[in-house]
Amino acid sequence: MKTWWSNNWKRLAEIDSGVGLSFFRIHCAIAIFMEVIQLWLCRRLIFTTSPLGDWSGMDPTLILLLWMAALVALGLGWQTRIMSVLNWALAMWWSADTRNFEYHNDYFMWGVSTLLLFIPAALPFSLDGRAGKATVLPATRAVAYRLVLIFFGVGLVYFDSLFWKYGDAMWLRGLGLWYPATLPHVGWSHLDFLLGNEWLVRSAGYITLVFESVFLFLLPFRFARWPLIITGVTLHAGIFVAFPIPAFGFSVIAVYWLLVPDVCYQRWLKAAVPVQTQGFSGARRWTMIAMVIGLMAQLMFSLNGPPLVHETAVACLGKKPVRTVEKLIWPIQRAIRPWSVRTAGIITHCVFTYPLQFEGYNHPLTLREAGTDHWLPIVTPEGKVHPWCHGRIFVHCMWRINSPIPEFTKLESGYARFAEWDCLERGLDPAKTHYEVMYHPFPLEPVWT
Repeated sequence: MKTWWSNNWKRLAEIDSGVGLSFFRIHCAIAIFMEVIQLWLCRRLIFTTSPLGDWSGMDPTLILLLWMAALVALGLGWQTRIMSVLNWALAMWWSADTRNFEYHNDYFMWGVSTLLLFIPAALPFSLDGRAGKATVLPATRAVAYRLVLIFFGVGLVYFDSLFWKYGDAMWLRGLGLWYPATLPHVGWSHLDFLLGNEWLVRSAGYITLVFESVFLFLLPFRFARWPLIITGVTLHAGIFVAFPIPAFGFSVIAVYWLLVPDVCYQRWLKAAVPVQTQGFSGARRWTMIAMVIGLMAQLMFSLNGPPLVHETAVACLGKKPVRTVEKLIWPIQRAIRPWSVRTAGIITHCVFTYPLQFEGYNHPLTLREAGTDHWLPIVTPEGKVHPWCHGRIFVHCMWRINSPIPEFTKLESGYARFAEWDCLERGLDPAKTHYEVMYHPFPLEPVWT
């Protein structure tokens, strides 16, 4: 055991070829570009006091164009240091006021944008690298930097989600992927040929639960790399296909480029990129410091949110000690939330949990222009989520405007905003255009229990 720990500790300071970091940079640039494109297309819906009114603040058009240009340059590896700083600054600009349109991929995007500040400039597959700008290899070429990217990119997300999943009967019965995919306003692909196979969908649910449970523990072991890669990529490719959050599924896959052993890149490239033998011992120290700080920040959210944690603590310690601890955690959580979310993407991840998001939710709503067959692109006449309604728009419509227990004021103001936007897009006069609320209920009776 001592030898294994010593070897892994030394390996953290080694310098690899940087090919994995290059693919990660390119993939992240494309993923963030996808999100910025949606912000651009929906800017009149998101950045205005009302779609027909003035901008809420300054006109974001030039800012979004600049952001897209910076991401193209970052993906190409041109002026990498400058473009990574510009991307981070623009990501922080968006995080400062999301106007209730943020969703969980934003947390990933903000955290990755911070980590990209330290990515080496002259990597393989970059214009900077071809120009030979960097003569000294930075410490972030060390294996330790890749470990930090994986830890913050997906490790903490998987760790926190376990506290929600193990307290959710839907996940414990193996239905955590199946049940959301069968809801017409949540699943957007016709996968009935797969969803009807009980052993397959239950296996997928249990594998997801086991995978997230063991991910951080198996990360240091080389023999586990390919099983983790195959399982993780399959999981997030499934999210990309099955749910209206394709950008999230695509984004997280970027992290798995870093898990591929560097020797595999060398073989695929026929050793065209030499590996540097000198190491950076300081990288190990900063890696451990960053991971400890990140884990402690994540625990502030994980230990004060999921019902499973509260119920278990009460059962073991009693109500009074638990309430005392929670009162101590709450001010710390409020204090660290602004920087933890915006700079590291650290927050609780209660995504796809039954009681919170799906219980009693069988009432997708949309608008239809009165006297016509024109439906707003939120829900189709068949009750399925519309292909246009994805990512942040999907989350905003289904859980910010509508919800398992809808509030009339939110429905009224939210859909009035979409009606104005629809009139603007089609060149209609809002005063002369009337809409009807379309309600498409469906039964909530799971086939398998």
